[in-house]
Amino acid sequence: MAKRADPVASIRKIYNEEIRAIPYPVFMRCFDKLLVNPPEPKPTAPSEDLKKYFKTVCMAVERGVSDTERRGEDRIREFYDHVYPVWKDSLSEDEFKGYQDILDGKVREEKKRRERQMQESFDEFQEVRKKRDPGASHLRFEKAMQDALREEERREGRQEPNDRPSEKTTPEEQGELERKGGDGEKMEVPAMDSAKQLSEAILSGKVPIRYTEPENKNPLAAYYSGDKYVTLRLVRTRRSYYLYLNCSGGYSQREDAQQRVLAITSQLGYEEKDDFRYNMQGKNYTFKLKIGEKSTHLACRTETPLSREAFAKAFDQLNAHLEKIEDAFRDEGT
Repeated sequence: MAKRADPVASIRKIYNEEIRAIPYPVFMRCFDKLLVNPPEPKPTAPSEDLKKYFKTVCMAVERGVSDTERRGEDRIREFYDHVYPVWKDSLSEDEFKGYQDILDGKVREEKKRRERQMQESFDEFQEVRKKRDPGASHLRFEKAMQDALREEERREGRQEPNDRPSEKTTPEEQGELERKGGDGEKMEVPAMDSAKQLSEAILSGKVPIRYTEPENKNPLAAYYSGDKYVTLRLVRTRRSYYLYLNCSGGYSQREDAQQRVLAITSQLGYEEKDDFRYNMQGKNYTFKLKIGEKSTHLACRTETPLSREAFAKAFDQLNAHLEKIEDAFRDEGT
């Protein structure tokens, strides 16, 4: 016998993707949970499992319930008459607000707004890149990254990374890279609302860890750090692997920027290598930081590919450093 689909996951998928109204049988599998096990009046709070079903039912009520016999409207009326008041009385005002925002459509509207903003930011990123001559200068981030890679290769006395693929790249892997697109191809980039969401997506495998050659400029993913748009790339050379973050906010032109950056990098453990360029050496990795006028770049260099767990750890630490840098300049309206 085939396993029945999880109704919670089904409703949330339809709600998030705005595919259609919620099918009545799927809705009832969640709604029945609330009727059988209603929350106790205060001070006893509903269980976390019951909250999961209530949140899902709120999504379905806001989205609409589809039924050929028109029972959906009756169930929604029943929800507001008998379920909604009990939950509102059982939760604090602050906690209930999250559910009310779902019912009022505010959550979906905010999600649409963030998605539009992310798409506009990425389209702008792509448009600027297309206008550049691939043989001349790239975006500040791309040029800084290439310079750093070449400097690394020269210091190690090895071949330039652009000369040929990594020795560790098998023919099958190289073919997969070519199928996934080169420098001129616009690829779909997963865009997340936060660094935490992206980290969880990598850990769960929803966003695969995929290293590319330096000339492939397509980001692996993107996310928001506050109101700043951040792209993420994974790059490999002959001997090294890099996790790169490119943030849309830069600070080097700000008043007292040198002192502010020096204070925060010293606190984090970075050593200054050049103007607004810093390194931090760990046991099996090197962190690199460059702060420009309009963007901030962080990288983690390793000699072996990152596992999902190692990626999440390095990514979380780089993002934490980025947030501290942003905080150092926040009083200037950044």
